[in-house]
Amino acid sequence: MYGILGPLALKINGESITVRGVKKQRMLACLLLSPNAIVSTDAVIEAIWEDKSPDTAVRQVRNTASQLRRMIGSVLETAGNGYRLRVEDDQLDALQADSIIARADAATDRGEQARLLREALGLWRGPALEGIDSRSIRFGAIHWDNKYPACLERCVDAELELGRHAEVAAELTTVIGRFPLRERFRYQLMLALYRNGQPDAALAAYQDTRRTLDAELGIEPSARLNELQQQILRRDRKLDLSEQAPIPLQLPPPVGYFTGRRAELAQLHDGLGQVDESQIALIAGQGGIGKTALAVYFAHQVKDRFPDGQIFLDLRGHDPMGALTASDALLHVLRSLSVTGSALPSDLDGQINLYRSLAAGRRLLIIADNASSVEQILPLVPPDGSSFLVLTSRHRLSPLTLKHAVQRATLEVLDRDESLDLLRRVVGPRLDSELDAAHELVTHCGGLPLAVRLIAARLSSRKRLPLATIADQLRRQDTRIDMVSQDSGSYGLRSVFDASYQALSEPAALAFRLLGLHPGPAFCTHLAACLIETGQAQIDEILDEIAEAHLLVEVSDGRYAFHDLVRIYAAERAKSLSDLDNALHRLRQWYLGLAALANQKLTPQRKRVQAMALQFDPPGGLLAFLDTEQLNFVPFIQHAEAQGDLTAAWHFGYLINSYFLFRGHAAESVPVHQAALRAAHETSDLVAISVASKNLGVAYRRTGNPQAAVGHFTAALEAEQAIGDQRAAGFTLSQLGIAYTDLERYVEAMATYRTAIAILSQADDRRGLGVAYNNLGELHNILGDHDAAEQCLQQSLSIARELGDQRDEAITLTALGTLHIRRSEYDLAITTLHTALDLQRAIGENFTRAETLCGLGTAYLGRGDTDAGLRQLREAASLARQTGDQRWLAYAQQKIDATNTRTEERS
Repeated sequence: MYGILGPLALKINGESITVRGVKKQRMLACLLLSPNAIVSTDAVIEAIWEDKSPDTAVRQVRNTASQLRRMIGSVLETAGNGYRLRVEDDQLDALQADSIIARADAATDRGEQARLLREALGLWRGPALEGIDSRSIRFGAIHWDNKYPACLERCVDAELELGRHAEVAAELTTVIGRFPLRERFRYQLMLALYRNGQPDAALAAYQDTRRTLDAELGIEPSARLNELQQQILRRDRKLDLSEQAPIPLQLPPPVGYFTGRRAELAQLHDGLGQVDESQIALIAGQGGIGKTALAVYFAHQVKDRFPDGQIFLDLRGHDPMGALTASDALLHVLRSLSVTGSALPSDLDGQINLYRSLAAGRRLLIIADNASSVEQILPLVPPDGSSFLVLTSRHRLSPLTLKHAVQRATLEVLDRDESLDLLRRVVGPRLDSELDAAHELVTHCGGLPLAVRLIAARLSSRKRLPLATIADQLRRQDTRIDMVSQDSGSYGLRSVFDASYQALSEPAALAFRLLGLHPGPAFCTHLAACLIETGQAQIDEILDEIAEAHLLVEVSDGRYAFHDLVRIYAAERAKSLSDLDNALHRLRQWYLGLAALANQKLTPQRKRVQAMALQFDPPGGLLAFLDTEQLNFVPFIQHAEAQGDLTAAWHFGYLINSYFLFRGHAAESVPVHQAALRAAHETSDLVAISVASKNLGVAYRRTGNPQAAVGHFTAALEAEQAIGDQRAAGFTLSQLGIAYTDLERYVEAMATYRTAIAILSQADDRRGLGVAYNNLGELHNILGDHDAAEQCLQQSLSIARELGDQRDEAITLTALGTLHIRRSEYDLAITTLHTALDLQRAIGENFTRAETLCGLGTAYLGRGDTDAGLRQLREAASLARQTGDQRWLAYAQQKIDATNTRTEERS
């Protein structure tokens, strides 16, 4: 057992052993700072003698290694141009700490997370390698000295979320004495004191911080600490534990057996330490070189310095169906920062401005993987130096440096020793018994980490498979194996993929080719079974086999994804399918069937497009399943469009709109409806143009762009009038009236609604008529004509009940409740709104429920029942925050604050 988290410690068979002699102490410390890695003889010499090494240094290091080997045994190896100390995770306190912290990272329960972090903190006995004064060793020990307070900060964050404010405040008072300039601890102390009912003590802690920073560094507290002081002064409710938004912790697990890259890691750490207007690191290199692995490994090393969150997104820069746009990437980041639904701007400029506003002053770590262009990533650059953006790309992205300071790390291939070391760590000691074959294997892999890992995975899962067999397979593919040149591009990877693919059974190989047709980032087993035409039991076995070959990853229960390079390879293999057209048809029919199922279950009254719904009971419920599939909707409709199946494209846009209407994902629906409209125009089908234009208009209206909505509703109306579809025209007019109302063009809105009602009455479209009466009633209510409003709303309610449309019934009841409130009929309003709320809960409709809850809260307050009113308003605020409904979130919060102020004044 070794210890470096404090003075150097060594235990053998449970007995503490004193390591005597400066050379032995320093060499052992140097090796323990890089356990299981090859440490060069030069690095050992520098650790022992710094800049004053004798001519006999190499021989003395060999002698010192022999002396250490007599103490600790053969785990100290001579390897390559240096030495390696083999250490299991439970044999070194630092590795134990990392392992426990990793378990804390994976824990979903905050209590378990706090417990594990406390366990990790207990391993520190003092400053790392205390008493060893070698410059290089002290430099290496800094990582562990910094990790202790960073781990403690995370532990305190977890305990604050658990409400342990008194205990945290007591501990931090002492901790700050040890780390007086670590501002995060002072922030946490202020927050703990405030939540513990000691705002005066929290403000006093701020003043102490200000004095200390001024005296020691001549600086003022950070903007973040100043903002906390202001929040405490105004008793900001956002500081309350119940109001805290979740912190994004999205880093993938670090790759196992990470090897090499010490110089590049040092570059990245140097970049993080530089103060500039923005902090950006770019990891560049060819495909399969290990860019993502390095980015994630580095991110885990520094994540404790970014307590406001770590965000990971794959920009899909080399996806054959196209990379994420800047808007796609920003929407991912904004959703990670708890912005959802209608709060997401639909235009790029709005998304950039919101991102910069939210990121300013925050300490965020953002990993943007697989970037393909500067235009794709420029909007992601943080607005100030408090956050850090790490990019990976196969491209140099040189224009990025025209605008920003960039720390660049360009990855080269691993050398032979590093490749062998990686292979040995995965495969185990049997590699040394087939060393010639191992040398041939890593030569064929060309130093590409991904290639080495794929081969190592096969060997580790098949203990009896000789290395020579794999080497022979690669040798027989000489025409395609060109992995020695850095310019080999994807061909080197393809040869590795070929070897893994050809080892699959025939059913798995066929499945791999078929799955290469899928255009999205991930797919479920139900789709895979449909595409492969097999049963659920067989598909699980097939997918497990492909995943074992590292050609597929299970990203969550029942959902799988290709790495983008493997997806390209699978798509190429799919071209050889003998029934390619039939397979593509099955893919399109599955997504059309899913959209039809959503339309059938959520909005059965929408019948302009008919399609066969999937016979499928999704795990976790339909809405939850659609949430997981949402990221596939844009790639699928674009895939259908590219394949020339324009009818499938616009049909899908129409059918899946039921999901967007129910969930309120207006911003996400815009690119779907844009693709549907392009397809509709390609067909010149006026029905398709009508449907797609109308859906896009609704999406723009719901994202706060009523002017654009007017244009699309007008286009839909022209198409409908051209084909004489009065029913569709009436419904479009009803939607156009809402857009006019949003623009406060009330005269036009009134005329439009009346025309809609006349047309829908003549067409005998009962549902469309009910919606139009509801919209007209709401307009009358806005204009203060309550009697006319009630007449319209009662007609709308009667129609909704006649048709059994519970969603429309709930919407109209909410509007009637609002009317009763305006008339001060609070008891009637409460009864009406509770009926609406019961309906919404019964059908799982969330998007309009916040408005209903706000109405209930207002009605209770009007009746004088403050407690009931505040309960409803708080529930409304919580729901609006989840759905991103900023309008009703602001309304609820304003009502809550005003009520609390009045209560305080009366008391």
